[in-house]
Amino acid sequence: MVRIAATAFIILLFLGIGLFFWNKQHLAAKIEQSPSSASQIIKIEPKPVSVSISLTGTFEPLHVVNITSPFAGRVDEIYAGYGDIVHAGQRLLKMDTSELELKLGRPRQPTSRQKKTLKGLKTGKTAPM
Repeated sequence: MVRIAATAFIILLFLGIGLFFWNKQHLAAKIEQSPSSASQIIKIEPKPVSVSISLTGTFEPLHVVNITSPFAGRVDEIYAGYGDIVHAGQRLLKMDTSELELKLGRPRQPTSRQKKTLKGLKTGKTAPM
């Protein structure tokens, strides 16, 4: 049994050595037949490059802010439209303040109740309410 194993080992050893040398010669022959890649000259021509991408989707705003006025009135001028990008402190519109100016320009007459209260405060007595 040992004799058969030793014989098989020697046969495999010689086959391996033979295959090694045959493969080495075979690869050397292929390299000699193909031209070297370093000696090849390739002509390159400049051409325009164009890339286009088409996408389908919707745009969503980053932040939505509701704006309210401290008083009711009419809008006189609009400086920013729907969908415009605005920054903090930017003027968006101008209100018509003609009605407010009329109200503020007219002097207010104190009522009789207010007059009595004022008189009582000046004399140090409070007026009956």
